[in-house]
Amino acid sequence: MKLIKTMACFVFLPLSLFSQLQDDFSDGDFHNNPSWTGTTEMFVVNDDLQLQLQDDEANEAFLVTELTTLQEMQWNFYIQLKFSPSANNNARIYLISLHENLHDEPDGCYLQFGEAGSGDAPELFFQEQGNSTSICRGEDGSIAASFMFAVKIIYQDGYWEMLADENGGQYYQPIADGTHHLPWDTGFLGMRCTYTKSNSTRFYFDDFYAGPPILDSIPPQISDLTILDSMNLQISFSEPLNLEVATDSSLYFLQPCNLIPETVTTDLQDPGKVVLGFSQCFENEASYMLQVAGLQDLAGNVMEPWNANFTYYQPVAYDVVINEIMADPSPAQGLPEEEYIELYNVSDYPVRLDQWTLEINGSAKEIDTTSIPPGEYLILVDQESKGIFEQYGRTASLSGLSLSNSGAELLLNDKHGNTIHSITYDPSWHNTANKQEGGFSLELCNPYNPCMDKGNWGSAQDGSGGTPGQENSIFTTEYQPIEIRNLCVENDSCIILYFNQAMQEDLNGAFDIGPFDIPIKSVGRLKSETGAYIAYLSVKLNSNTVYELDVLSGFLNCNGSVETNSLSTTFGLPGKADEGDLIINEVLFDPLDGCGEFVELYNHSSKPLNLNGYEILCVKERWPDPPDTSGGVITKDCMLLMPDEYMVITSSPELVSPCYFAEDPQRIIISEDFPALSNSGGIILLAGANGLIIDKMIYSEEMHFPMLQFTDGVTLERIHPSLLSGNPDSWHSAAQDCGFGTPTYKNSQYAETSGETDPVSLHPPVIHPGGGNGENSTCQISYRFPEEGSVGSISIFNAKGQPVRILVDRVLLGTEGMFSWDGSDDRGSICRQGIYIVLFEVLNLSGNVRKYKDVVVLRL
Repeated sequence: MKLIKTMACFVFLPLSLFSQLQDDFSDGDFHNNPSWTGTTEMFVVNDDLQLQLQDDEANEAFLVTELTTLQEMQWNFYIQLKFSPSANNNARIYLISLHENLHDEPDGCYLQFGEAGSGDAPELFFQEQGNSTSICRGEDGSIAASFMFAVKIIYQDGYWEMLADENGGQYYQPIADGTHHLPWDTGFLGMRCTYTKSNSTRFYFDDFYAGPPILDSIPPQISDLTILDSMNLQISFSEPLNLEVATDSSLYFLQPCNLIPETVTTDLQDPGKVVLGFSQCFENEASYMLQVAGLQDLAGNVMEPWNANFTYYQPVAYDVVINEIMADPSPAQGLPEEEYIELYNVSDYPVRLDQWTLEINGSAKEIDTTSIPPGEYLILVDQESKGIFEQYGRTASLSGLSLSNSGAELLLNDKHGNTIHSITYDPSWHNTANKQEGGFSLELCNPYNPCMDKGNWGSAQDGSGGTPGQENSIFTTEYQPIEIRNLCVENDSCIILYFNQAMQEDLNGAFDIGPFDIPIKSVGRLKSETGAYIAYLSVKLNSNTVYELDVLSGFLNCNGSVETNSLSTTFGLPGKADEGDLIINEVLFDPLDGCGEFVELYNHSSKPLNLNGYEILCVKERWPDPPDTSGGVITKDCMLLMPDEYMVITSSPELVSPCYFAEDPQRIIISEDFPALSNSGGIILLAGANGLIIDKMIYSEEMHFPMLQFTDGVTLERIHPSLLSGNPDSWHSAAQDCGFGTPTYKNSQYAETSGETDPVSLHPPVIHPGGGNGENSTCQISYRFPEEGSVGSISIFNAKGQPVRILVDRVLLGTEGMFSWDGSDDRGSICRQGIYIVLFEVLNLSGNVRKYKDVVVLRL
């Protein structure tokens, strides 16, 4: 009501030259300017700056203020009764009373609100010597229930006209008229309330005016033009119109199609609006000009000719995007502890959300009718939270907004059911574990490329926990290139390709598969996951064959903002991993603070392997006794690992990449069952999908290079894939110059065999234990024998022939293999610089002993 009051005050100011009375209680007082008297203790000015009855018993209360009338008068007031009026609960507004005490049924004119029966209507009475005569009466039943009325009474030379807006606004419509001469020129204006105890606080009054009629000489103006749909426009005016004139279709003209509206619809509840319906649809993104002339307001003022240009635009997918999600607002960081979703209009046109819905896990919630200007935001909240969030910007409500902390599918649909944007958010999209605990929103990085899911989202960086109604704290206009995230072989005739973002629907003809030019029958989108596409092949894939898939350039992502360059990836029909095919290649068991443990796997076979169902287990002492054995499945999804490829398994990928350079961060995957690794030592098992153990590593902190001053944050790397996992000499600390770890790429301590044809060979001939770059820090002792079943021992001697290290003692040998010496003696100390002799003794099944000697130089 205060907006109306302000407008009323503006209109009333020029009338101060005449005898008049007005009070909108905006000063919070009814005792002065003007002074109201009567049972003043039973009234208050409430927080909404309205006069309100305030009693606690059944009673009759009144207020009056002095009034002088003229030959031509107008009264205005607002009244609200929050109950169904009756003979025992009703209100009277005395337009003029000859006596100050309204208890005494004084002579005068009054409006009655409430009576016996259910036909209640506002009725104007003339009262003299206790007898009341009806002058005019509104429609029966119009105030039978609780109501709010804005009322205007005009008196001119014995003629009375009653006008009202039943919504409490300023769009007055005539509701009754009558004649009766007003014989008095002085008296009192007042209101009287009759009530039972239950209604003793439910009377409200406001916006009183009494004085000369307010003459309207201002013609109506157009305040807004709204495009409702492809055939209808809505025009909003500054005041109610003469509806008989307003429905004349010839007063409206649409260019350049030279059309007048086929229908002109008005609303008695809102006579300040008309809806124009045209016989043909507006063309998308076409510009039009609407001409309006000749309309009149209720006072007969004719509107000046008016022209408006508009462009019709039908929003399509990704014109409005889900831009921010506050699913878990507790603990609050500075924002209200309430859930919200923010939308952003990325288009160049205003978008109206008539009958749009937000679907949350299949439950559709209709959004308040509103519009979003281009480049602006809209905050969606629960109905009870709307007032709280309006301080942050444009806000709309929907009934029962409830977002799951664990994630949900969100679909923003237009009124035709078309999905404009969809996202399935997950708390793992937060950048840090503490922000997953609540109080921070998920924000979209680049709203102009909504085709990505997790890769385009992150935690709000603003200290208040979010940025509702304003640019996201992680906003960027940088576009992510299209990449192949994964490829899965479903069977010998079907593959699934995963991009890092959703692509255009039709990808037929986008792929080539070699080396045999395998034709593709069809390509379709998998709706279960963003960026997933299934391709059916015309011929079957062969086992133990590596194929290459090429994505041709020129294809676009889902909203056409990013184009593919040439992309390729290898794949093959996966086989079963036997022992030695998939190996543990690198381990970080004692990370620095803020970094995460990990185990790196390496495909040491010639066949593709699918890691789905494989397990990483950690054993303290006994296996498989829980809880002594912990861990579980690496991934429940298809995860293809090609020959000579690496895969890093961790519980916290976000704690690996910042601590170590990763050549391929997509090869760092999260395992919810990843075991906690003991800092002092333990056993790591790698089990196949069938549960059989295919690799085993016994690790301890003593396996690190002894010259290191610290070992926390240093990984253990396998020196060569062919070395035995259980042999401590097969492992070495990662080099310092690579940051003490090499996740997703070749180990810094990797050493090739010499490639020579001698049964035993050493490589390199000179080693540098503890060298800064990690190269040539160990000596690789390779062997190759024609027969099986030999037993071998290796001893290291200094130049004086003194033994310094028994490297291998009577171990069963294969036909070929390799051992390594890191320059340390039997006590674990690095030997002195100098020349050392390597003695390799071999006993075969025939009992023959062969001895091989070679020299290696140790430099510090």
